[in-house]
Amino acid sequence: MIRVSIFDSSPVFARGLSGLLAAEGFQISEVRSSTDEGYCWRSDVFLVDPQAVGSTNLEAFSATASMVAPVLVLAPFGDGRPGERYRGTGVAGYVDRYAPAEVVLQAVRTVVGGGRFFGGSEPGVQAGPRVDEAVKLSLRELQVLRQIARGLTHGQIARVLGISRHTVDTYVKRIRSKLDLGNKAELTRAALLGGFHDDAAADVS
Repeated sequence: MIRVSIFDSSPVFARGLSGLLAAEGFQISEVRSSTDEGYCWRSDVFLVDPQAVGSTNLEAFSATASMVAPVLVLAPFGDGRPGERYRGTGVAGYVDRYAPAEVVLQAVRTVVGGGRFFGGSEPGVQAGPRVDEAVKLSLRELQVLRQIARGLTHGQIARVLGISRHTVDTYVKRIRSKLDLGNKAELTRAALLGGFHDDAAADVS
């Protein structure tokens, strides 16, 4: 069984990611908000949010951690040139933190198997379609999905977007139908790992 350590500054994202990996048969060794808290020496891979690298830097952390297991960076959303930023830091690769679930899983399995994964840009590695490319979500549906990714409740989403709780519930039902999701856990996982564009061209409905 592959043992995974997760270092992420977002507790909501970390829960979604650990749930995804556990459902795929991975063993979660630890989930920490900072690398300053140390790491498990029995892990087979370290998944690291650069913002969770504490008093040191990513290169210094990778120099020591990679002697135990490969380091896979969870590249920040909107990081336009991750290749330039992370190559040469000693990491085994990086993956967009909001890439589709199958891409995240592919990245983890690739680096655990001794390979390298750089955001799907390497030969033979193809990133899957993002949520809004795979299915047509309206602008409002994308906005609701983004707020779910932030960990907001339906009531909080209603206040942020200036709509009623009932309307939020309706959008959530539409999203679940379009993405063929069976429950709230699957919806949350899709929001966290499915990916979506801020400039998505869609009509508010």
